[in-house]
Amino acid sequence: MTGFKINYYLQKVTKEKVYTFILISILWNKQRIRTTIKIQTEEKFWDYKKQRFKPSYRYALEYNSKLEKTKRFLDDYYVANTVNNKSIDKEKLKEALQSFLEGKSNLKKVANKTFLEHFKDYINDSKSGKRLTITGKPVTASTLKSYNVTYNHLNNFVSSKKYDLSFDNINEEFYTGFVKYLSKKGLTNNGQSYIIKVIKSFMHSTLDKELHHNTKFIKILRKNIDETTLIALSADELTKIEKLDNLSNSYDKIRDCFLVQVYTGLRYSDLTNLKPENINLKEKIITLYTIKTQDPLIIPISNRLEQILIRYDKKLLLCSNQKYNKFIKEICRIAEIDTPIQITKYIGKVRIDETKPKYELISSHTGRRTFITLTLKKGILPEMVMKVSGHKTRSSFQKYVRITQEEAVNQVQKAWEE
Repeated sequence: MTGFKINYYLQKVTKEKVYTFILISILWNKQRIRTTIKIQTEEKFWDYKKQRFKPSYRYALEYNSKLEKTKRFLDDYYVANTVNNKSIDKEKLKEALQSFLEGKSNLKKVANKTFLEHFKDYINDSKSGKRLTITGKPVTASTLKSYNVTYNHLNNFVSSKKYDLSFDNINEEFYTGFVKYLSKKGLTNNGQSYIIKVIKSFMHSTLDKELHHNTKFIKILRKNIDETTLIALSADELTKIEKLDNLSNSYDKIRDCFLVQVYTGLRYSDLTNLKPENINLKEKIITLYTIKTQDPLIIPISNRLEQILIRYDKKLLLCSNQKYNKFIKEICRIAEIDTPIQITKYIGKVRIDETKPKYELISSHTGRRTFITLTLKKGILPEMVMKVSGHKTRSSFQKYVRITQEEAVNQVQKAWEE
C-alpha cells in the first residue's frame, strides 16, 4: 500500500438523544487509527457513497473543505514520514492528527465565558423566550425556577470545593463530587436527580450550539430516582371535604377551587389560567390549551362541577401556589383526613422513614391524582381518562394512579366471586 487509506463514516451516540459525528478511519500496513473529527450533523445530510456532505446542506462547502484539508494533511504527513523507508509510528500519528484537528476545529470560542456564565445565559435566554423547549414552546415559570436552583447549587459547589468547572470537566469526578455535595445539603435522591436532569438539558443545548464536544456527559449524568409516596383522596375523604361547613370565606373559596381540580384533573397552572371563555355551560364542556404542554383539552362538566362554576360566575379566585397548598392542608386537617402515612426517602444510600398524617402530604397536585384514580375506579377505560387528563404515554399516566393494596385485593376477589 502506498499512502494512507482514508475513509469517513458517521458515528452515532444514541444514549437518550441521537448525536451524529464524522469518524475518520486511517489504514496503513495492517494498522488503523479511528477518531472523531468533531463535526456534528444529521444523517440525512451525509452522502455515504461519496463520504462527503450533500450539496444541499448549508454547511456542506465548509465541512467538505475541512475533510479535504484533513486528507491533504495526512497525505503530506505520510510522504514526510516515509522518507528513507522509515515506518510510521502510530502514537505519533495520533498526536499529530489530534493537534491538527484541534487547530482546525469548528468549535466556537468559549474562552471568554465560564461554564456558569454560559449557564446564566441559558437561564436568561429561556426567560426572554429566545430559547424554547424542544417542542418549540416557552419555558414555564416552574422550570425557570428549577434552572435558578440548579445554578445556585453549582455556584456554591464550585466556591466551596474550588472545582474547575468547564464543559470538558463534566465527567465522573464532577458527578461523584456534586452528588456527594447535594447529599450533605440534605437533598433526597429524587431532588438530586431533578437537578442532574437540568444540567443534562443544559449540556444537550450547548452541545447542539457547538459550545463543546463532550458527549460523555450523556452516560455520566445519571438520575437516581426512588419511588415516592404519592397521595390521592378516597371517595369517602372527598365526601368529607365536600360536606365541610362553617368554613371561613377564604377557606371556602380554596376548598371549591380544590374540588374543581378533583372534578377536572387540571394542574394548578391550568386552574389559574381558566377563564370564563373556556367554560361552556350550555354544552357542559371546558376547552383550553394546557400551560405545561400547550396541548388542547376538552373536559366534561359534571353536575357538581357546574354548581361551583355557577356559584362563582365562572371566575375562580386563587392565591399563590405556596399559599394554596398551605390552605389545602389545613382544610383537609379540618375534614379529619388524618390517616397515618409512612413515607420513605433516601439521601444517598441512607434510608429515612417518617410517619405523617395524610393531610400534611396533600397538595394541589393531589386533586389531579384523585381525579384520575377515582375515575378509573368507576370503570372508565384508562385511554379515555388519558384523553381528558392530557397524558400522552401510559407510563406517565400510571404515576398518577393511586390504588391501595387492600383495594386491589378486594376488587380482584370480587371479580372472581361473581
